[in-house]
Amino acid sequence: MPASEESLFVVWNGYQRRAEVLAPRLNARVVWLPNRWRSRYLRPLDYLRKLVETYRVVRDYRPRFLVLQSPPPFGALAAMALRVPYVVDAHNASLQGFWAKVPLTRLIARRAVAVVAHNDEAKAIADARFPGSVVTVLRDPLDLELCAQRAAARDPNRVLIVCSFAADEPIALIHDLIAARSDLEFVITARVEKLAPTWRERFERLPNLRLPGFLPTARYNELLATSGAAVVLTERSATQPSGACEALASDTPLVVSRTSLTESLFGGWAQLVEHDVVSIAAAIDRARGSRLDLSEERAAWTRAFETELEELRSRLAGLSASTVRSPS
Repeated sequence: MPASEESLFVVWNGYQRRAEVLAPRLNARVVWLPNRWRSRYLRPLDYLRKLVETYRVVRDYRPRFLVLQSPPPFGALAAMALRVPYVVDAHNASLQGFWAKVPLTRLIARRAVAVVAHNDEAKAIADARFPGSVVTVLRDPLDLELCAQRAAARDPNRVLIVCSFAADEPIALIHDLIAARSDLEFVITARVEKLAPTWRERFERLPNLRLPGFLPTARYNELLATSGAAVVLTERSATQPSGACEALASDTPLVVSRTSLTESLFGGWAQLVEHDVVSIAAAIDRARGSRLDLSEERAAWTRAFETELEELRSRLAGLSASTVRSPS
């Protein structure tokens, strides 16, 4: 069976904006593989099921190449078995901590056509972690649907905290911030079920917090475009927060953790903060009273993205679904 002219973008998750927006730029169809079981004890079984499903879809579709969101990186095993070239879209968690130490991760990175890091700092980490791999940079593309909504009227008393209750996010600090600012309404769209029961109860008891759960893209975009400010906090270096890119796309006033990376990417217009309640609360007040026109920043971001995308495309040009890069 001949290879398809299209490619596949496989995500072992139920949704991720980067994949949704980037896939069309790579002429790829997204395949979402969400968890079936929430218990972390059943996660290995979930991974095995997703590997089988990845193998089946790659075998049946025969893409020109595969893009795999990592972590986890295991979908590449299906590509290896079927001799389909693949690209690893390496999110920061796959470059630092547990996932970077898994021996199989290094092998998968070395055999990839390219390992895609999201920024220069992440690339430096990937180069050190995965010697012998081809590492290239590709920042998040801006979502055109969000750009179209940036003129919406904003509620200065509503603050959207963009988080997923992930390991790099300061959960206790977020809770204390909401509790300290009872004059504001906060919204978090992450699934509160991901939290430990004690933390879940504490968040659910906050009277000024709305927890609507996961929202369809259009509803989330509207929420972001009508909020007085967005808050994005991370405790991990070299992390390019998706929420910050969403704020850039929608002219949303942004409060974001101060790191060397966020300062270089967003420091010209965002409120950069240290991790204490007083500093973040003051930054929210400054942010929610501002009206931004980030058209020049968006144009500069898009030019840089297009340059990075062209470099990746040049690596993918001429690939067939019958060859895979040999290990160095």
